[in-house]
Amino acid sequence: MAIETDVRSTSRRAMLAGLVGGLAAGVAGALGRVSPALATHTGYIDAGAANDTTATTSIRMTGSDLYAFIAEGTGGTRGVYGISPSNYGVRGDSGSSWGVLGLSGSSVGVMGWGWEPGENTGVMGYSGPLDTGLPPAAPAKTGVYGYAVQDATARGVLGESTLGRGVEGKATTGSGVWGESNAMAVVGKSNGSSTGVFGFSGSASDVLPGAASKTGVFGFARQDSSSIGVYGNSSFGRGVLGEAGAGRGVHGWSNTGVGVRAEAAAGTALQVAGRASFSRSGKLAIAAGRSFVTKTGITPLTSFSLVLAVLQTRRTGVYIVAAVPNVTGHSFTIYLNKAVPATTYVAWFILN
Repeated sequence: MAIETDVRSTSRRAMLAGLVGGLAAGVAGALGRVSPALATHTGYIDAGAANDTTATTSIRMTGSDLYAFIAEGTGGTRGVYGISPSNYGVRGDSGSSWGVLGLSGSSVGVMGWGWEPGENTGVMGYSGPLDTGLPPAAPAKTGVYGYAVQDATARGVLGESTLGRGVEGKATTGSGVWGESNAMAVVGKSNGSSTGVFGFSGSASDVLPGAASKTGVFGFARQDSSSIGVYGNSSFGRGVLGEAGAGRGVHGWSNTGVGVRAEAAAGTALQVAGRASFSRSGKLAIAAGRSFVTKTGITPLTSFSLVLAVLQTRRTGVYIVAAVPNVTGHSFTIYLNKAVPATTYVAWFILN
């Protein structure tokens, strides 16, 4: 591992003085047997002082210990503090383990700070072969940047948690989490028959509802009557597309409101290609010698309900006189102009 320093001012030299002293003390206490590392052309690392150098300072592990270098800060001090005006503050390379590992009991394990506003990246993680050279330049104005190039299973950033959040993104006015790709920008997968992607709209103090089981995308909004759980918008194509092999492509349900509403300003509000099925429709049989038939168990039925009826059996001189709803009785009666000589069928359909 190499520590690159470019000290160009008295102020930086003063900051590095405490740094290098802490590094030397940490190495001596943790390893105990590390040989002095060459810091200048003619000397060694001087604990408690600034060490100027015009070449790379290197510590190379030739034994079997796990760590080549340990710097431990106590009493609130930093274990390692790296500064560079134009390159890496701290760079760690590893063939099979951690490039940089930071441990902290109560604060931050690893912190990266790109101090020039709008220019640098705080922390960059790169996964790829050494023969490709250095990773691409990190994007500006980025706190943490992860880049992986090996194959389709490579991850730029991976977050895992056994109980809490694997990855959490927060923003005051921007996007909490943003996904962008030439393929799938954001993928949510649930291995426990829960919800793959959960979208919630509400106040910061709201308690999240339980996720829906066996659901790819679940949207929930609770503010008021204008809240939208899932919103789809398209200028020319489909705002929302639902497909199903044998089930329902789109299912809308409401307890007291509207299950599905179709609305168009100048076009067609509802277009059906194929069969249409309505639960408030059917066919009734009027027995021979009778001139009416009653259908019961119709709920809800209101004074605004329209009962339509048409004969399904041809009877000369027979026609429907009226279809009369009975709101309180949850029924309607279809009347003919006279009794029929044999069983006669009538089709009915209720609107509103």
